[in-house]
Amino acid sequence: MKFYCLVSDEKKGHNQECVDYLRQACEQRGLEFVLLEATSFDYGQDKTTMIETPALLYRVATTRRTVLLEAMLMQEGVASLYIDSANLYRRMFPWSATERLSRADLPIIPTVLNVGKGQDEHLASYVEKLGGFPVILKGSGGSHGASVLRLDSMESLRSVLGYVASDKTTLFALRKFIHAATHLRMVVIGNQVVDAIRYFPQPDDFRTNAVATPKVEPYAQTGENQQYFDLAAAAVKALGLEFGGVDLLVDEKGDAYIAEVNFPCNFARNQMNTGFDVAGAIVDHLLAKTQQ
Repeated sequence: MKFYCLVSDEKKGHNQECVDYLRQACEQRGLEFVLLEATSFDYGQDKTTMIETPALLYRVATTRRTVLLEAMLMQEGVASLYIDSANLYRRMFPWSATERLSRADLPIIPTVLNVGKGQDEHLASYVEKLGGFPVILKGSGGSHGASVLRLDSMESLRSVLGYVASDKTTLFALRKFIHAATHLRMVVIGNQVVDAIRYFPQPDDFRTNAVATPKVEPYAQTGENQQYFDLAAAAVKALGLEFGGVDLLVDEKGDAYIAEVNFPCNFARNQMNTGFDVAGAIVDHLLAKTQQ
C-alpha cells in the first residue's frame, strides 16, 4: 500500500521535518512513501487513476493548489484524516474554522470577524465587546505570529486598519487580548490528544510562537487539566477532522480559549520535543481506516 504525501513544491521547500518523520514511519511499516508536488502534478489524468487504491493520503502544505489536489484525489479507497471528505470544502474560506467552532458552542477567543476601514464607526463598540484595550488584530493566514498585532489605543487601531486597507486578499479579525495566557499546542488524532506541549513567553513579545524555534516543554495530562485535553479533542471533531494541532490559551483563572485549529499542523515540533511518534500515529490511524 502507498502513502501519498502532498506538498506544494519540493524545490521551494516545505515542512521538511514532518515529511521526514512520515517517510520514516512508512518505511518502518513497510509502506511505499510517495511525494506528490501540487505545482508539477499532471492534472490531465483521469481522476480514477491519479493514485493507486487502497491508499493513505496526507497533505503537508496549505496552499490552495495543494488543497485542490487533495480534493481531486479523494475517492473510494483513499483513507484521509477527514471524518467525511465533504468537510474539506467547508474549510476553503478564511475564518471558516472560527465560525464553525463558535456555532458548536466551543469557547473560542472572543472575536469580531471581517473588521476593516469600513467599520470605523463601529470600532468603539467592538473594542468594548472584547473587554477594552489592548486588543489583537489578526489577519487570515500567516504563521509564527506574522499576522498578529497587539493594539493599545483607538488611534493605533484606526491607523493600522488604514495601513492594511489596500490588502484585498487578507481578512482581518479583532480578538480579545488574553492577559498572562498559557499557550498550549495539543495534537489530536482520532478522538483524543496524543501529544501536548506548552510554549514559553518570548522576551519583550506577547507572542509565544513568533520565532522559528520557540522554547517549549512537554505538557502532561492530569486530572486537573483534563478539561483542556477534552476541549482540544472536541474542537477537532467539530471541524469534521480526525487530526489537528489545537492552540489553546489558558488565562489567569484557568479558563481555556481555542485560538485556532491547524490542519495540517507542524506536528514535528511536538515530536522533536516530547519524543512521541506523532507521524507513526498518523500512519497507524490511516491504516486502521482501510481495514474498517
